[in-house]
Amino acid sequence: MTAEDSPIICAVENGVIVATILVPQIRDPQVVETLRNTMLAAIEASGARSVIISFSGVKFMMSMSFLAFLAVRRQIGGGRVVFCEVSPEIIEILSICRLIPAGNSTSAPFEVAHTIAEARERCGLV
Repeated sequence: MTAEDSPIICAVENGVIVATILVPQIRDPQVVETLRNTMLAAIEASGARSVIISFSGVKFMMSMSFLAFLAVRRQIGGGRVVFCEVSPEIIEILSICRLIPAGNSTSAPFEVAHTIAEARERCGLV
């Protein structure tokens, strides 16, 4: 997979990785591996303390993709990992798997923001 057809782009803003997933479906193991490796490399290179991941164009993802995001969670340690612009269908899957807060529960490895602006605010990029 070349840089031109990468499924993700990452930018660093004031110690925060802003990652945008560029593919509509995350179902290929190679795509999952590229997502994981790209985000981990960006964290390693920047020393980022938080990560924002935009799902704006994602309509479907397999459960194996959770592994990529959990690897980011481990790498970032005590920092924030905020998913944003997530479709209702994917929100439902993430909630059922307890990866994002659901109902009265506030304990989950990832946060969710409706918009990129809200995610940026949570991570101190105002």
